[in-house]
This record gives sequence, C-alpha cells and structure tokens, in this order.
Amino acid sequence: MRSGTTWLTNLLLEHPKVRLGSNERKELHFLTRALGHGWTNELRDRYFRLFDGRGCPGEFTPAYLRCIWTAPIAATVIRPTTPVIVLLRDPILRFESEMRFAQKKGNIPPIEQSQRLAHWSRTAGSSAQWSGMYASQLEAWAAHIPPQQLHVIQYERAVEEPQATADRLWEAMGLDSVPLERVDERSGTSAAGYGWDWSLVPDLQAALETLYAPEVERLERRWGIDRELWPHFRQA
Repeated sequence: MRSGTTWLTNLLLEHPKVRLGSNERKELHFLTRALGHGWTNELRDRYFRLFDGRGCPGEFTPAYLRCIWTAPIAATVIRPTTPVIVLLRDPILRFESEMRFAQKKGNIPPIEQSQRLAHWSRTAGSSAQWSGMYASQLEAWAAHIPPQQLHVIQYERAVEEPQATADRLWEAMGLDSVPLERVDERSGTSAAGYGWDWSLVPDLQAALETLYAPEVERLERRWGIDRELWPHFRQA
C-alpha cells in the first residue's frame, strides 16, 4: 500500500499479453474478504474464473501482503509458474504517504489541530505502522509460497530503471520485452504534496526509524534490498 503499485501495474499492462481479470479491477481484495466466511471450493472456483482466457491476467491488491492470514489461502490458488510481486518503498516515506492519503480522504482532523494529528499518528495510525513491517510480512508469505516465486521490487529502483523492472517481471511471466511508453504518468491515487508534513510531528520519524531498522536489516540479508535507496536507512 502507498508504494507505487498503481504506477507499476500500469507499466506491466503496457505489454499486450498482460491484463487484469475479467472484471477489469486492479485490486480485488478477494482473498482477504474470504477470511470472514471461510475459504471454500466454490470461492476458489469463482476466483479462478476471473482469470480465464487469453494472455497473462492477474491482480495487484497491496493489502494481501500485510494481511498474513491471506498467505495460506493464496497458496491454494497460485500456480507454480505465477510470479508473486511485492513492491516496497522506504517504510517511513510510505507511512507519510498513507497519512497524506488518509487526510486527503477526510479521515484525519484538519492540519491546524497538530496535537490531534500527533495523537492520530501514534495510536489510530498503528495500522499504517504495521504496513511498513515488510520483513515480518514476507516471512509469513515465504512460509506458504516458494521464495523463488516472490519477486521483491524496490519502488525507488523501479523508478530509476522502469524498463529493466518491467522486463524482469515480464520475463518471470514468460513474456518478451516491449518498450515502455508511459513511465512518467502520475497515478490517480497519488497523495504527493497533499496536506500535513508528517515529518514535522514531534519524535515520529525517530520512533519509526527505531521500529523499522531491524526490518530493513532483515530485508537486506534475505531479500537483497539496497538500503542505500531508502533515505532514512542509508548507512553512515
């Protein structure tokens, strides 16, 4: 969530053989909704029917990663050749983006109420805090999905090298490269430049750095992320 998934999805869809499911929706939330009433063969068949037909259809629901109970369900529908794409962004910048997005939707009090904003970021913002715990979330998924199927992409690298990133993922789908044409298109879900500067909330950034530092170290060791691409976690 808030790591550029709409932008990356649009890039991948530039390939003539890549498409969304039959309902043309990027985010289905199908597997998480199944948690409320149980995963059945009927639901499994309904899910598969969304991806019948030509080419390489798929979905990109960011909530799946942070909902660890989704992983065992996903394991029942993901084929051995299906790439599972995980897009990660500097977790503090991702947190601030989620705060701006919530503010844009009217879920946060007006910016002049700074004390309430600070309180919101530390309490009601706990879901946003968990969303940046990438290493822990990936461990839960790797327990059910073969790690070689998990393609961990850093958003910052994808922005630097969009063609190489798309080529890598298309290759994982068994597709040849095609030249990208719309790499600079801004996502309609972007909250860049909106609302409160969350880095100004007292001690919030320091607390998030402490929270995420062990996660970043684990990501670097196991998943090969380049911490130098994340401004808050570059080594001195």
